[in-house]
Amino acid sequence: MLYNPEAVRKAYDEIADKEDGFEKGFSLRNEIPRMFIKKYLEPSDSVLDAGGGSGINAIMMAQRSQRVTLVDISPKVLELAATNIHNAGMTEKIDLTVGDISDLRQFGDAEFSLVVCIGGTLSYVLEKGQQAIRELVRVARRDAILIIGCDSKYGFVRWLFNEIEAESQLETALEIYEAGKYEAAEGVFARLYTVSELTTLIQDAGCEIIEIASTPCLINSWEQSSYPVEEQRGLLELEMKFCTAPELLGTGHHLLCVARKIG
Repeated sequence: MLYNPEAVRKAYDEIADKEDGFEKGFSLRNEIPRMFIKKYLEPSDSVLDAGGGSGINAIMMAQRSQRVTLVDISPKVLELAATNIHNAGMTEKIDLTVGDISDLRQFGDAEFSLVVCIGGTLSYVLEKGQQAIRELVRVARRDAILIIGCDSKYGFVRWLFNEIEAESQLETALEIYEAGKYEAAEGVFARLYTVSELTTLIQDAGCEIIEIASTPCLINSWEQSSYPVEEQRGLLELEMKFCTAPELLGTGHHLLCVARKIG
């Protein structure tokens, strides 16, 4: 199974509205990476939001930085992003473009001071993961911060046992563990990474690792919008206390790595 960008584009065009709703709802898988972005984002930053989806993160970053460029493979997702950005009054600060993180030729070297690629975007490019990371690093300035996420191998297998009710749980989990990938949609596969696999790719591309997190690592579910609003902030604060604990890395559904370009 090799990376098929057309299949990924088609799949996300079909679920664009669902993804938009998910980005707007409360989920620790969204909120934890946003906390890290806020931690490292500077008012002077020119940001690349790679695989940025329907623009919710881009809006948040544009409110706190100089400019944001959002790249996504799905034209339908970008249509929703344009609407969200317009409604937020951020059209003048956010550029939108269709693109593939494994080939960012539309951007020059060292163009951005912060590069963000979170969620499962890196996982979807399969065997082109190293190429994608090298592209993300290429467009980052020296000493720029990169925040890169992906699907977690151990966390995903753990999620299978907690979330899916089926007699074939064990067989399915073992197959996915051995393969290191899963079918996210018809004909669309995603690679699962361990902490060491992700950090090795990033280091080999010329970066030093600053910190690593698992998102989320205590509450192992897809989203938490059913929790009362008054408890959601408490959930996030609790996860932030634990998500970088070395003994828990890899247990969450996603991995998140903060790195600095040194090469």
